[in-house]
Amino acid sequence: MNKPYERTPEIKENLRSTCRMGPKNPNWGKSKSPETKAKLRTTHLGSKNGMWTGGQTIVYPGYVKVLSHGHPIVDGYGYVFEHRLIVESIIGRYLDRKEAVHHINGKRDDNRPENLMAFKTHGIHLRFERHCSILPEDIIFDGRIRDH
Repeated sequence: MNKPYERTPEIKENLRSTCRMGPKNPNWGKSKSPETKAKLRTTHLGSKNGMWTGGQTIVYPGYVKVLSHGHPIVDGYGYVFEHRLIVESIIGRYLDRKEAVHHINGKRDDNRPENLMAFKTHGIHLRFERHCSILPEDIIFDGRIRDH
């Protein structure tokens, strides 16, 4: 006698018909040729993809992310926050992970240089937002000052 958890071919077929599962895909488990793999890699990348947004996307809180392969701080899809890229281009170096960028007018998609400030740490950034005193050397970049 079969154990209660053992599935015989008859039980499997019965389950398939009662669960409304279709037949198995005939190509399931078969490997693709190198030519097919190469075609799949190139046909749906970048601007050829129907979901392509021009290498720019807006994430939930309203920040703009830009496609930037090769940047040291990218997300899993190769995107970096645009405001960080703008500050980096002005100061001439990459920002550290601990360094924070602030939007002066509070609009997270307004990435004009005159609307951005960069701080050495997130803690200093919080102090600035809470109107506490901070030292001038804690500010990496201040967009309100025109001589950068």
